[in-house]
Amino acid sequence: MDIAEQKLIYLSQGEKFPSKLKLLRSGKVITRNSRIAKYSPFIGPAGILSSTGRISRLVNSDFDSKHPIILDPCHAVVRLLVQHLHSRIFHQGLDYMRAVVNLNYVVLNLRWLLRNIENTCVVCRKRKAQTVTHMMADLPIERLGYKQPLFSYTGVDYFGPFLVPIRRSTEKRWGFLFTCLTTRAVHIEVVPRSTKALV
Repeated sequence: MDIAEQKLIYLSQGEKFPSKLKLLRSGKVITRNSRIAKYSPFIGPAGILSSTGRISRLVNSDFDSKHPIILDPCHAVVRLLVQHLHSRIFHQGLDYMRAVVNLNYVVLNLRWLLRNIENTCVVCRKRKAQTVTHMMADLPIERLGYKQPLFSYTGVDYFGPFLVPIRRSTEKRWGFLFTCLTTRAVHIEVVPRSTKALV
């Protein structure tokens, strides 16, 4: 996989930076008006165009971390590579994604490429989708008892039975729940027997 990645990067650089590679291979210096001149490019192992990093003296680090590979964002291979990193880090934000890419690569116009990938990613679009707030219906007149006594409009519920220990036996009890539809106040009454017996 590493060899295949190197070959693809080599081909992408040959298509996007042919004149720069020709100058460097002939021992000449890239002009200052070039868009990669600020990275002080040189040809590294396997003929890949790399940048001169500031941590070249760091011992416990690999070559790609010290000298990131220069890539063009308009190439299909570079886009696939960044998309793979984007899915591998579970669709994190732009800043984190930028830090991951910059570990081993220098991608020109990286922020534009990351925004483009995030805008076309189905998972990211679903995550950032705005939920629709439905229009609620008007409240019924029973819920709008303004300046009226409590329980002018009442909702009733009946629940149970519950086994209640009394002396050496257990008896069933039910509950009547009354709620005020305007203020949402609640009143509970204990019923000693079921409504069928009351009827």
